[in-house]
Amino acid sequence: VFAPQPPNVVSVSYGQDEVTISARSAERQCTEYGKIGLTGTTVLYSSGDFGVAGFGGVCLTANGTETPDGTRFNPSFPSGCPFVTSVGATQVSPGNTVFDPESAAEQA
Repeated sequence: VFAPQPPNVVSVSYGQDEVTISARSAERQCTEYGKIGLTGTTVLYSSGDFGVAGFGGVCLTANGTETPDGTRFNPSFPSGCPFVTSVGATQVSPGNTVFDPESAAEQA
């Protein structure tokens, strides 16, 4: 009987703001990532381009609304799940060389 082997790595370059998914759905998905990890597969997810702000550079208000004027962090999902590896990007800033410090890939 042929039993296919799971992949060593699964890499996904997209995600969503955590606030846009229900807690139940997020928990279920995160549990499934944990199960995949038990097979020996590493799951990589993009951390997003805006640091602690959500996609588009928006944070949250006290009631959880996304806005550029928000004062609360807006984490991305599923990169916040403990069973995935969240990967960010850096770049050489315009006008700099590879010998200068790198910086976050998304800059204003």
